[in-house]
Amino acid sequence: MNRILSLLKELIVVTLGILIALGVNRWSEQQKDERFIQAALTTIAQEIAESKVELDSTIQQQEKIRDQLFESLENEDSTYIVEITAGAGGLPQPELKDIGINYLTTHRAELLDYELITYLSNIQFNIEQIDRSFDKLADNAYSLIYRNDEEAKYELAIRIGDLINGGQNLLTLYEEDKVRPFLE
Repeated sequence: MNRILSLLKELIVVTLGILIALGVNRWSEQQKDERFIQAALTTIAQEIAESKVELDSTIQQQEKIRDQLFESLENEDSTYIVEITAGAGGLPQPELKDIGINYLTTHRAELLDYELITYLSNIQFNIEQIDRSFDKLADNAYSLIYRNDEEAKYELAIRIGDLINGGQNLLTLYEEDKVRPFLE
C-alpha cells in the first residue's frame, strides 16, 4: 500500500512537472509570437509610411502628364506624346513596399486579427492592381509615345487616369492606418 502511495505521489509530481513545463513552453511560444508580430507590424508601418510618400509623389507626376495631355487635346496642338512625358520627367511607376505584408499574410496569418488581415490583404491587392495597370500602360505606351494625334493622347490620358485612381484608392487605405493600433 505504501508502495502504491509512493508511486502515486511520484506520478503526480511528474505529471505536475510536465504540465508546468508545457505551460512555460506555451507561454514562451506566445511571447515569441508576440515579439514577431510586433516586429513585423513595425516593419509594415514603416513600409506603409514610405510607400505613402512615394505614391503621393508619383501620383502628382502622373497627374501632371495627364493634365498636359488633356491640355494638348484642348489646344489641338501637334506636340508628340514623347515630348509631353519627357517634359514631365517621364512616366513614373511607384516603388511600393509590401515585403512585410506579403511575408506576414502568407506565413503567419493565423497570428493576426481578422480585421488586420483583411486590411493588409486589401493593400496587397491594390499594389498588385497598380502594378498590373502600369504594366498594361507600359505595353501600350510604346505604340502611342511617338504619336501626336487626339486618339493616342486621349487613350494615354485615360490609362494614366486609371493608374491615378488605383493609386488614390491605395492612399485611402494607407490613410486608414489600421496597423498602428496593434503596435505597443
